[in-house]
Amino acid sequence: MRIETSELLRCPNTSSTDFSCFGAVVKRDASEVQGVAHDSLKSTDDIIDGLLIVNDGDYVYPIREGVLCILADSSVDLAAWKDHFQTIRESCSEPLQAAIDRTVERFSREDADTDGEWNRDEMRY
Repeated sequence: MRIETSELLRCPNTSSTDFSCFGAVVKRDASEVQGVAHDSLKSTDDIIDGLLIVNDGDYVYPIREGVLCILADSSVDLAAWKDHFQTIRESCSEPLQAAIDRTVERFSREDADTDGEWNRDEMRY
């Protein structure tokens, strides 16, 4: 995922359009860079593993293998997201770790809906 992609998005939970990104693993030119904060990301960087962060709330979405997963909380596969968040958590700043924890806590309380069943099946696949 490239950082400019975030300009096209709207948070499914808050309708916010104000995002930042964190790249746990970033492909930059022919090399791989780790732990890249939003301000250090270049427009040509490909975020391989990381996070999309809603700047005006406690919503964090995973970027895995270059693909953003931005779903309403009720459509999330809790196990898949928790696994991703735990994998990259150590490379994040403390405030970002806290946002991850609040996100996991929030969607842990959310009841899964039948509309999100397809999304959860795809995430497990």
